[in-house]
Amino acid sequence: MDQTQIEIQVLSSLSQIAPQDWDACACPETTKGGPPDDPFTTHRFLSALEDSGSVGPGTGW
Repeated sequence: MDQTQIEIQVLSSLSQIAPQDWDACACPETTKGGPPDDPFTTHRFLSALEDSGSVGPGTGW
């Protein structure tokens, strides 16, 4: 039986993930130059929430 290994890392900030890597996974349609199907999953949007303090401890998100 072939076994697949999976590596999991817990990161403390979205800034630790390259925007192009995140978007390629979360909204792959953007890698072809198209708009995201769901703009709320893009690195850009989520980073704005994180950077503004809108998400995190004490915010409920």
